[in-house]
Amino acid sequence: AANKREARRIESQVRRSVHGVRRRTEAPKAPETTTSGPSTISVFIRDIYLPWAIDNKRSWQSDIYRGRTLSDYFEKRVFDDVTPMEIERFKSERLRTATGHGGTRSPNAINKELQLLSRIFSMAVDNGLAARNPCKRVRKFRTDWQRDRYLLGEEEARLMGALDALYPHLRSIVIVSLNTGMRLGEILGLSWKDVDFHRSVVFVRRTKSGKPRYLPMNVALSRELIERRTALPEAEFVFEGRSGRPLVDIKHGFGSVLRRAGITDFRFHDLRHTTATRMAEAGVHIRTIAEFLGHASIQMTMRHAHATDEAKRRAAAVLERDTIGDADGRVAALHG
Repeated sequence: AANKREARRIESQVRRSVHGVRRRTEAPKAPETTTSGPSTISVFIRDIYLPWAIDNKRSWQSDIYRGRTLSDYFEKRVFDDVTPMEIERFKSERLRTATGHGGTRSPNAINKELQLLSRIFSMAVDNGLAARNPCKRVRKFRTDWQRDRYLLGEEEARLMGALDALYPHLRSIVIVSLNTGMRLGEILGLSWKDVDFHRSVVFVRRTKSGKPRYLPMNVALSRELIERRTALPEAEFVFEGRSGRPLVDIKHGFGSVLRRAGITDFRFHDLRHTTATRMAEAGVHIRTIAEFLGHASIQMTMRHAHATDEAKRRAAAVLERDTIGDADGRVAALHG
């Protein structure tokens, strides 16, 4: 490509060819279309929604596989024939269906599929291909968004021991997470050109919100990155695979490490909760934590920065001192 704009256009073409997605301007084969547009939901997803998602959304890969699920279920249906009751039936059937690995499907995963279906219906309504969005009359599953899980001190020691024994290269990823609160995708996409050892900062370029941010490096993080740079002087990315491209996923390896360490009910994202909780416990202002983590709102930060037992005890002690002081004053007044 001669420039960045052309490179993005070529990248989008390759993505579409890999996933079998047509451009919006390419008409699908008959008899799947009418003069007014795609006749079925599956055709609309394939020929209109997915090309748009690939060009405009960072989460386009998730839309690809969720879109296939929706296409399979509503394969021969047209938009105006789908009722809220049918979407309720889809919810129930998905909840009873096992995942590809034979596990139980989570309500949160189904909610994301419903969210995508609603977005597809809304786009169809905006383009005059549907009269209404029945998803608006369907309630999502209630889920527990407030996970109160962070890494305890003794769990961290076990985790590091298991990392050394099984996957030493994952140890660096965990250390970066604990000392920056970066998301896994931000860590795996980090390149060495974004690590400034002279200023001791890391430039987080690929973020969920699309807004880059700078993070200062503490001693532990700086030491870890220097050791890794020394060991891999020719690498382009901080966490590079054998192909010379960034690592894509560490879910399997991290899960094996957790099992060896005996740590249950823990996800990689909970390391980010751990970072926020430790900063909050140390007295860091909630707004500073929000800027550190790249949150758009304080409410999101409060969901990550859980109050530890020690912090709660200190808060209770403050109340206790005030209460005792008031009680002593009342007792003295009675005897006076």
